Formats: sequence, C-alpha cells, structure tokens
Amino acid sequence: MSRAELLGLSLKGLLAWSVLSVFGWYFGEALGTGLLPWFEVIIHQVRPDYSPWLKLIPEHHDFTIHLNVTLVNRVLLGGQLWLKAGRELTAGTHLMHTLVPMVIELSILLVWPVNGWRQRLMLLSLGLVTSMLVVGATAPFVLLGNIEIYLQTLAQQVNVHRPVPWTLTWMIFSEMGGRWVLPIIAALVCIRLQRRFFNKTIDNGPHSAFETVPAGIQRDFEPVITATTTVPFKPDITVNEPAFIRVGPHSIEADQK
Repeated sequence: MSRAELLGLSLKGLLAWSVLSVFGWYFGEALGTGLLPWFEVIIHQVRPDYSPWLKLIPEHHDFTIHLNVTLVNRVLLGGQLWLKAGRELTAGTHLMHTLVPMVIELSILLVWPVNGWRQRLMLLSLGLVTSMLVVGATAPFVLLGNIEIYLQTLAQQVNVHRPVPWTLTWMIFSEMGGRWVLPIIAALVCIRLQRRFFNKTIDNGPHSAFETVPAGIQRDFEPVITATTTVPFKPDITVNEPAFIRVGPHSIEADQK
C-alpha cells in the first residue's frame, strides 16, 4: 500500500470515527437501553449470587449505567466474615465510555478495502455481532469490578484477607487498554472470516467458460473439444488441434484444420 493510499485510508477512518461518534451521541440512550438486558444476563451468569438490575441515569451530557445488585446468598468477605443475603450493592459507568469499542471496530470495518458491496455488507454484519460480544466482555466487568473494589476496601477496613477475584483482574485489563485492543482484534477476525468465505465461493465457482452460459441457451452451443490427429506420412509426430462443432437445426458438422 502506497503512502497516498495509507493517508487516504487514515482520513476515511477518522471520518468514519466521527460519524459513528455523532451517531452514538444522538442515539446513545436507545443503544444503551437495548444493551442493558444483555449486560444483566452476563452479570448473572458470571456471578449467580447476584441479582442485577440496570438502568440509565442522565448525567450532564451523558448517561450513567447504574448497576444495583442484591445478594441472593451470603458472600464470603474474608476470614470468618460474610455479607448477609439481601444486601444491596451499587456501581456505575459512563455510557459513552461503554460504546467506544463498538465505534473502534465498526470504524475499521467501514473503511477496510473490499471488492463490492456484498463484501462490505458481510463485514459490517459480522462486526455488529462481534462488537456486541466485545462490549459484553468489557462493560459488565467494569461494573462488577467496581463492586469488587468496594468489597476489597471493606475487607481491608476490617483487617481480613480477601483474594483478588478474576473479575477485578479483567476489569483492570479493560480499563488499562483492553477495551481498545479487543475491538481491533475482533475487526481483524471479521476481515479474516470474510476473506475465507469469498475465497471459498470463488473456488467453488464454475471451472470453464461454458459453465457460465445460461442453461436456457446451452443447447445452442457445444464446448470446445480437443482432438488428437496424426499428421499423414509422419506417424511419429502428433499434434493437438481444436475441433469446432457447429450445431444447426438440420445437421451437425465437425471441421478440423
């Protein structure tokens, strides 16, 4: 890729980023509302002892995803200390911050060079699915991580040791750049899948020009046949000559040069 092409691709990427950011700004509330049930399912699967409830709260020019969990069973804090069942814990994160991975991935897929609108449509379709997975692998864990930070702080205040849960480790990874890296990896996976699909389609396509002729008019044509003839008076030399067959309404004739 030349320098000019790389520069053009970068400018297109910035334009796609800007357009998607504006889209997320104006339609963020609708997107966030649609994502809340998906986040609740993930949180409940990761922590079955939590009964989660999510809602959007307006905050300045953004929205906050507010998580409220009720402990279904008592939770070990550390040592011999337990949190009683029924206790409520809360956490929150900004909606615009949550939508960043989707903007990154879809920006890449919008400007990635392809051949035709079908490949672009497939890329974007794959991107919508994988971006949902990426957001589901980041935002719910940021919320759970905030709750784990509160529990770690509470354990320190009562002087008990509490092991660091993996959800907190994943939350730190996400906040330290993971939410930027994951959408890039997801975009590359989509590009790879799209290329494999279309390469397979090409490999399974017609293998001769005659196969591309519509079936309705194939009866008026015959494929080229290669015939082997022996040159008179030179039995030790053979040549391959094409034999052209004309199909007419009254007769069939084969000519050879």
